[in-house]
Amino acid sequence: MKSILQNKALVTLGIAEMVSNIGNWITMLALWGILIFRGDGSVFQSSAIMLAGLGPMLIFSPIAGWLSDRFDRKGLMIGSQILGALPVIGLFFVRSEWLIYALLATQSAVLAVGYPARNASIPALVKEEQLTQANAFLQQLASMMKVAAPAIAGALVGFVGPYNAMVIDIASFFVAAAILLTLPALRPGDSATNAKTEISQGKPEGNPLTVLRHSFPLQLLFTTMFIGLVMIMGFDVLGSVFVRDVLAGNEAFFGIIIGLVGLGQVLSVLWLMTRKSENTLPWRDLALGLFLMTALCLGCALAFYSGSTDWARIFVGIGAFVGGMGNGIATVQVPTLLQMLAPRAMLGRMGGLLQSTLTAAQLIAILGLPLIIPGTFSMGHFYGVATVGIAALALFVAYTTRNIPGSGKQKAETTYV
Repeated sequence: MKSILQNKALVTLGIAEMVSNIGNWITMLALWGILIFRGDGSVFQSSAIMLAGLGPMLIFSPIAGWLSDRFDRKGLMIGSQILGALPVIGLFFVRSEWLIYALLATQSAVLAVGYPARNASIPALVKEEQLTQANAFLQQLASMMKVAAPAIAGALVGFVGPYNAMVIDIASFFVAAAILLTLPALRPGDSATNAKTEISQGKPEGNPLTVLRHSFPLQLLFTTMFIGLVMIMGFDVLGSVFVRDVLAGNEAFFGIIIGLVGLGQVLSVLWLMTRKSENTLPWRDLALGLFLMTALCLGCALAFYSGSTDWARIFVGIGAFVGGMGNGIATVQVPTLLQMLAPRAMLGRMGGLLQSTLTAAQLIAILGLPLIIPGTFSMGHFYGVATVGIAALALFVAYTTRNIPGSGKQKAETTYV
């Protein structure tokens, strides 16, 4: 772990993400404040905010992955930060709800470039046996921001107003870009690892879909995260309305709940960072993370039927904390598995494909939940079904991966069939 903390490039990348994340939370809670808490917004408005932020990633993530395999990844990350500030500036000049969604969509398309570039850069900064700890370190910083930033952002929005608070977000983009300028060049092909899965070694060639068709571990990773995300997204889509209607809270209380999720992430990621085993348990960790995430849905289900606002808040608070622990574990090990399983020459494109797959899962939840809730199912019914579904998925992953790479007995390498 000491070598990770001494890695100046990795620490710089983490600090830049921390700055950017603080600003992003401010704007997101500001928009929830404008459209939900200070208005009469419903599940539709909450879903529309998330749809605008995620929709463009479905198309632009594969393109971003292609770019990150061909151009300097440092430049791509810097450019995405600078251009990402422009739509936030535009929010000051529009009041139309649909124009707000359009600006969010524009920002999403720009920021999509940075995600595959960031994930593909990590193997160039650390050795393969340090991937879990490196991803855990970056996730730990993000989790710390998730503890403090939502509560601070919620209080700031409530105190100075949504539009004044967004000024900080604009500044954060430029500060993050300035920090990223200190990184070394991150050209495609640079790697600190001894990759065993290069396309040049007789493995399947072509596009990422070709690689995916020939790798069972990658198929399992993509499928598991797609199904799991469809179910867990209920908290994100319904969260703001749930807090307002069931927990009698506002944007500040919503920030506290999200902060509890972040606190759980901090503790679980700290465990991954400090344990002695490094890359030997990614699949087992993923199953554990999914199982712990059931607590978030279970807490919401219990809160809905508790009949007491005080007890409801307790159930959701505990569920948010435990679910955050599971989310932290999964968030670390998903990119670790991808970095270990994907061919190095296609890591950017595989990362873009994974991001697009996860975005598709999120969009299904965002578009589907408003159609059935509260008309067909209550929020309590949905959270109950999601609890059972995620638990079943965790058991399936644990059973299926017990004898494949990354189960705890073997080194995680791509298996082609």
